[in-house]
Amino acid sequence: MLTKSDIKKINALKIKKYRVIENQFIAEGQKIILDLMHAGLKINLLVCLKTLLPAFEGIHLQNIKIAKEEELDKISSLKQSPGCLAIFDIPKFQKESTHSGWVLATDNIQDPGNLGTLIRIADWFGIEKILCSEDTVDAYNPKVVQATMGSIARVQIHYHSLKSWFENHPQTKVYAGLLNGEDIRTIEFKEPGVILIGNEAKGISNELLPYVTQAVWIPKLGQAESLNASVAAGIMVSFALLLR
Repeated sequence: MLTKSDIKKINALKIKKYRVIENQFIAEGQKIILDLMHAGLKINLLVCLKTLLPAFEGIHLQNIKIAKEEELDKISSLKQSPGCLAIFDIPKFQKESTHSGWVLATDNIQDPGNLGTLIRIADWFGIEKILCSEDTVDAYNPKVVQATMGSIARVQIHYHSLKSWFENHPQTKVYAGLLNGEDIRTIEFKEPGVILIGNEAKGISNELLPYVTQAVWIPKLGQAESLNASVAAGIMVSFALLLR
């Protein structure tokens, strides 16, 4: 039976402050929950419809609460609950002293849907790590988790001062989308590095521009004023990893 204490905790974890305190986050939907389980994340509580219970074999019974649809709708972050909700521990990733391979970096990304899509892009192209600026939206915000469609289980997410990180990795090449950059069709992405994505409205912070080693321009053929941040990232990652 779902208790008042369970409901209180679930609602609290919708707020970043309490996610940090508890080091836990909410995931909803059978696919996302199973992806997180298979990735080895610790599940602390599963709330689900009785009809969905067979899908979650292997979870200790003491961590399962059966609920009705109306109860799940009340605690869900979505307009309509997908029938199951779980609380997981936020994974801790070891910070690397050295760097190799491709990294996706986000500079003050604020939209949860954008960050969730960026995590999916990283997962699709086999980028294992995303480096988020300290003012980027929390990756374990329920809306971000939902937008990742399970990819958050397979991508390491680190929050760090990007300026400090770039200073500590001076040999790492930084590719950034800028209006005064070089045509992406002419760039040879031979050397793995960081693909830096700026804020949805303001672009890349001025303090980070000195660390950009390759400015990249995506040519415009139509009349759109700008590209969505995650769309721009997808184009850059495609050129960097598939067309080099």
